[in-house]
Amino acid sequence: METLKVQTRKNENIITTNVPEQMFGKYLVENLKRKWKEKFLDKDTGEVIEVERTEFVLERGTYLQADQLAVIQFHMQAGDIDGELKVSDQKRLAVFSTGWGLVPWCVTCRISEKNHNFILLARNIFQALDIVTDYVELHYDKSFSITTARGFKSHIFLQDDTTRLQEEDGTEKTEDETEEGKKAVYVFYSIEATVNFGQKSEIERDYKFLVYAKDVEDAKSRIEKYISDTVLRGEKYTDLGYFDKLIALEEIKVNIKTAGTVNCTAVICREFSMQYNPKEENEDAAPAPAPAEASQDGGLFPEEESPQNE
Repeated sequence: METLKVQTRKNENIITTNVPEQMFGKYLVENLKRKWKEKFLDKDTGEVIEVERTEFVLERGTYLQADQLAVIQFHMQAGDIDGELKVSDQKRLAVFSTGWGLVPWCVTCRISEKNHNFILLARNIFQALDIVTDYVELHYDKSFSITTARGFKSHIFLQDDTTRLQEEDGTEKTEDETEEGKKAVYVFYSIEATVNFGQKSEIERDYKFLVYAKDVEDAKSRIEKYISDTVLRGEKYTDLGYFDKLIALEEIKVNIKTAGTVNCTAVICREFSMQYNPKEENEDAAPAPAPAEASQDGGLFPEEESPQNE
């Protein structure tokens, strides 16, 4: 019986070479580009300016046969392709994306037979797992495993009041006194809302929020405050999208479509995540995902990714 040959990285053979014969019948590991320099005369200053040009030649995963090798050899001889190329016996076309920018993640760890849910900011699932591992190793003394990780890439994270949440007090909820003297329980809510802007609600947009609040009405109030504070800054481009005119506070109406709780044991502070994202240090503390399209109507953000590893 013939054994099925399975291709994985474990049995992939990658070589680095500039010899066409060794490339034949292999696949490019990386996109191939040629580079060259051109000189231009600046008519204003009379100065000769040298500009580097780049052109795409062959795509990653291209099967190298005689025609492709002729193109590669031509550019090598012209000096447009420098050094050696990486080729493989496996065809790989997909490229891993580094992420969506800093967005909230909820990662569940199993520690001492109990689930602990951590909310943090990360660029992708791998970074989220690294951050949680780092944090748990520092704050716990038992063995642990990571069971699930969910990214909220289309959510705006309102984390101004998460200081109420104790990092480890044996509970996943925080209590506070209400006006009636009762205990109010704060939890995270995943909220889908439709927001109407303008006197005649001429602009209608859908958003998702991850907000820490004592109930849905409190979450709605926090969303309204965030929206009003954002819009009243008078900027055209905001986390909420593009606005070509100033909108008054009374012209904003928030309608909650769906609301669900997200269990949380601890919020890993933004400063902790910043150690893994030094280039993001100057961004706002509650980053929002980039709009799918800067338009005045319709949904701003793409559909949320399905939970990963669930």
